[in-house]
Amino acid sequence: MRVGTSVALLALIAAPVVAEPAPIKVSVRQLLMTPKNYNGRRVDVAGFYRGRYEDSSLCPTAYAAANIQGSQKEIWVEADIYNKGYGNPPQSRKSPEYNFTGRVRIIGTFRCRPIFRRYVETRPVGHKVTFHSQPIGYGHMGLFSCALFDVTYFRALK
Repeated sequence: MRVGTSVALLALIAAPVVAEPAPIKVSVRQLLMTPKNYNGRRVDVAGFYRGRYEDSSLCPTAYAAANIQGSQKEIWVEADIYNKGYGNPPQSRKSPEYNFTGRVRIIGTFRCRPIFRRYVETRPVGHKVTFHSQPIGYGHMGLFSCALFDVTYFRALK
């Protein structure tokens, strides 16, 4: 009886010690070019973050962050990055932290899915009509095909 209790107690104590696997170090370009390879995985990525009203995205270059707005060319970063646990909560949406654009390092869970689902309907006359569904992606209005969730590290880089 004592041995069984000891083994059970040891299992309960050791369970939290088992660490999750280290995140995969990857570039923004790799995530955008081959998103299915990283879907559902923890990633460690550095890129150019653009944070402003209705935008929280990670871009591969400073040029892209400043000039390009296209949901296929950037990754949505879930807005809960401004958590007191990360030591950088903004005072309001007008604070400089919220409107930050610059190079960052982020560790989070990467997700991807198509923005639109395509389906074909055959009409009674016999011709086929192609339809696209409403946006089902991530981020503002569901327009991003890739996103980072469960962000556990978010820091500006020099």
